Amino acid sequence: MPSQSPQTPLAVFVYGTLQPGEHYYQVLNLAPWVESATPAQVRGQLYALPAGYPALTEGKDWVSGVLLRFRSAALLPRLDDLEGYVPDRDRSLNLYERCWETIYDQMGQPLEEAWLYRMAIAAVTRQRGIEVPSGHWTAAVQAELWGPRVEH
Repeated sequence: MPSQSPQTPLAVFVYGTLQPGEHYYQVLNLAPWVESATPAQVRGQLYALPAGYPALTEGKDWVSGVLLRFRSAALLPRLDDLEGYVPDRDRSLNLYERCWETIYDQMGQPLEEAWLYRMAIAAVTRQRGIEVPSGHWTAAVQAELWGPRVEH
């Protein structure tokens, strides 16, 4: 796991509202921070939650998203705040857990390691998450499953 000083670049795999074109990519004004955006995937299971955003859990399937490379790690606390993650807090109190994992290209070949946010399956179950079998979340997929709503 890397130490993230504000001056170092930051790599984060996103699969939901932080993807380019989605709600929180716009709200957080991420475009000026992004050096590159690469289609990518990770192993896991993807769920749409009734609150209007997805959750990634442990699993064997491919979940697609985007590997964002940011100019500065100074953005990481803002992302943690959005994702309900506090580094030194008991894991059970976090909405998501920030994990350092290998990210893969669309052919299943390793790209690099990056941060991503996973939710415990118990939390997904409590929130009545609906599995997204395609492994690809968009606001349109969310609307099909739960109706149009974005609160996260």
